[in-house]
Amino acid sequence: MANQTDLLNALRTLYGCGQRRVRGGAVAELLWPGQRTHNAKGQVFPLGAGVAGRMLKGCKAVKEVAPGEYEILSHRLGFIDAEEATSIESRMKPLFVPANRKPIQVPDYGQVFKVRGEAVCVLGNSLDDDGLLWCATWIGGLRRNLAPSAFKRAERLPVATEQVVAQCEAWARAGDAEAAWWLGWWYDGSKHAKSTWYYIAAIRRDRDTHGWALGRVISDALYGVTCEGVPMPSLLPLHSIEEFQTRRISADWEEAIRAAEQVVDVPVSSEQVTTLMHELIGLERQSTDQDPLTYPPRQEYLTRCAWRIGVPTANITRSIGWNEYVAFCEAEDRARQKRHDEAEARRRAAYSAGYEAPRDAQCPYPAESSDARNWDMGRFDRWEQPEDEIMI
Repeated sequence: MANQTDLLNALRTLYGCGQRRVRGGAVAELLWPGQRTHNAKGQVFPLGAGVAGRMLKGCKAVKEVAPGEYEILSHRLGFIDAEEATSIESRMKPLFVPANRKPIQVPDYGQVFKVRGEAVCVLGNSLDDDGLLWCATWIGGLRRNLAPSAFKRAERLPVATEQVVAQCEAWARAGDAEAAWWLGWWYDGSKHAKSTWYYIAAIRRDRDTHGWALGRVISDALYGVTCEGVPMPSLLPLHSIEEFQTRRISADWEEAIRAAEQVVDVPVSSEQVTTLMHELIGLERQSTDQDPLTYPPRQEYLTRCAWRIGVPTANITRSIGWNEYVAFCEAEDRARQKRHDEAEARRRAAYSAGYEAPRDAQCPYPAESSDARNWDMGRFDRWEQPEDEIMI
């Protein structure tokens, strides 16, 4: 699993290439090139824009200037001048870690320790802007932000990860937005519907803290990235989420918690994918009939139809029928380009005919047709302009 040092090296690379603002997707491509999943200590986590975005959230070298968008703070990257900022060597040096010291050791999330006589559960997987780790008291679930040094002499308690998850579920059921958010992250990539419902519950319960992430949660849910070996999930269990329809945050967080606890992921069926491909081809034909020369909004068609039918778009290109759809679109584009070239040739010919016609000539094309309009335009340019502007 990538850590903050890896993230800082990626930020140095982006900064050295002239990029000043980044999003999770750009960072993810540097941290895990060509990979969307990764296995860490037996647990598989999705490594995409969402994970990279959460790492950026806890990074000192960036500042969030818009939801999901971060500005790189060059003075926190350890650069001395512009020349050093662009050197590969400087980009690969760990930040905030002197050569004679080891990187800060952070305990793994999901573990319970006895710190200063109090049992605390580690929930965060990285340090926040103040160098603290997100934790919660084992009794009561109260948030505690602790420095890594607090765990140096702490005693680890024999609590299984399953017990931690069950405890967080109980906290979320009692209205703890932090616990609901953690559960959304925990199930991300393995139980798609459950993860999304927990994220929605956290947003509804505490919109001031988590409300900014609504757009990202919806986008990630529609995309539907899953861990390796997890079937592509159907989006039908998410259709009852009010926010997906209105883009407004509801107040019923308890409904979201109940849904998260009861929902079961259903794999996408081949019938759903087949229906999606047929509908996309049908929309393509309908668009061509209405306007033979204009390219249709295919991405809009895909997003709208995939959501209604319940198919995520993450692995849609690997689905049966996708190649057939692509071949159909390519044939349509070739025909559309041919029609466009023919129309352009007719336009030029009609314009030239109107320009070269005598002043009293009658239009040879049907009234109100495009050829008639082009003929009139050529005739206007030839005869109707002021005499000092006429070019012969």
